[in-house]
Amino acid sequence: MSHDRAKQPPAERNPAAETVAHLSKTTYHQRVATLAERIFPRLADDAGTLQTVSYDRVLGHLKVIERMSRDNPFSVLEHSEYELDPFDWERINSKYPIHGLAEQARRLVAGDVQRRILEAVADDEMGTPVNTNQNREQSQ
Repeated sequence: MSHDRAKQPPAERNPAAETVAHLSKTTYHQRVATLAERIFPRLADDAGTLQTVSYDRVLGHLKVIERMSRDNPFSVLEHSEYELDPFDWERINSKYPIHGLAEQARRLVAGDVQRRILEAVADDEMGTPVNTNQNREQSQ
């Protein structure tokens, strides 16, 4: 074992828990909805207004709380509806295979969470005012 690998936290050394998809599609989407509910308040500004639901902000907030992509990467690959862009693939392909798999799953979950938040905002499920360019244009 190399010296660098010995310094890595155990979570970084251990392979993913799944080798095949274990979560059902329903369970996956329930977890995405729960993550969206947890992330949504973090996206609002101090006044409680939602300025943006950018993929990068969602991804950043998920790093702290989300474990599904590490524990269930094949379920994420099986059930995610998000499609990665070339930038995502650059980030994934530059990693060792097991870490690339976890990164791919994490980015897919972020895309699904972002979409779920946008759907909830569109359906006015979250009860938070949204300030977008479209809203500004309509109010003028």
